[in-house]
Amino acid sequence: MLGRRTRSVTWIATLMMVTTMLAVPWTALAQDATPEVSGETVLLFRRDSGRLVVIDGVDSAQLIRMTVPIGTEAPMLRGGGLDAFLTDDERRSLPASQHPMAGDALQSTLRNGYFVLDSMYPHASAVGAPVWSGPGRARIVGGAVIVVGPRERIGAASYQRLGPLVRDAAAAISATV
Repeated sequence: MLGRRTRSVTWIATLMMVTTMLAVPWTALAQDATPEVSGETVLLFRRDSGRLVVIDGVDSAQLIRMTVPIGTEAPMLRGGGLDAFLTDDERRSLPASQHPMAGDALQSTLRNGYFVLDSMYPHASAVGAPVWSGPGRARIVGGAVIVVGPRERIGAASYQRLGPLVRDAAAAISATV
């Protein structure tokens, strides 16, 4: 069985290999969520144990935008959004979020296939979806595609528009990994 770090390295190497073989960048696989369509910054994260690490991103062309440097790390938190797609054991091992999702929000996240982050940073909101890695029933959450922008533009009204975009983008990337 592969260790967590080996799985993370394998996942990103596989993603890079697949996009090279297809001669298209991950953003082409995730074209529905690109800044040209979403209007906001789009980030690709890989999961590394209990955290997410930005491995690529495309900044919004808007004058006021969120930028997140490659290599930025964010903790995975219980009740934070992406954890809804983890196994119960994986969720229990994470530290608790200061703003955990209520039970109905957790069910809605699973049903919709995307999560919303609206309390992690004071002036930003994000909508994301898991990128799955591994074969068949052994699939694990390998990362995430997240659209992030200023809270003034990403609010409750835009979640229903952006959610399906990131969900479909993450599914397209997952199909290649």
